[in-house]
Amino acid sequence: MLCQRQEYPAEDPGRSVQLRKLGLKDRLSGGETGNEDLLKKINKGATYAQIAEAGRRIKNAGINLSVTVLLGIGGIEKSVAHAFDTAKILTEIDPDLRWRPYRHGGPRDTAA
Repeated sequence: MLCQRQEYPAEDPGRSVQLRKLGLKDRLSGGETGNEDLLKKINKGATYAQIAEAGRRIKNAGINLSVTVLLGIGGIEKSVAHAFDTAKILTEIDPDLRWRPYRHGGPRDTAA
């Protein structure tokens, strides 16, 4: 399930628990950045605190959480702030990274 931006500030705290009871196991959240200025610039519709809280609610409900980050969104001027603030929020949320990088010739490569 994709976590929509309007769900961050408004989501009922019990909703994640209800979704888990109904069988939801994995949820993707577009965190984008942990930098407040960049969140405003991209019209995210949620603050650092709201994104972090939503992540905690999802994880506390027993749902595996993946968070997407927009690499390079800060440009040259905000690259350091974006990197540090994003690392901070990802550390705080502690998402479940359940992806495997693709390498040509690896076990998932079906090319002959």
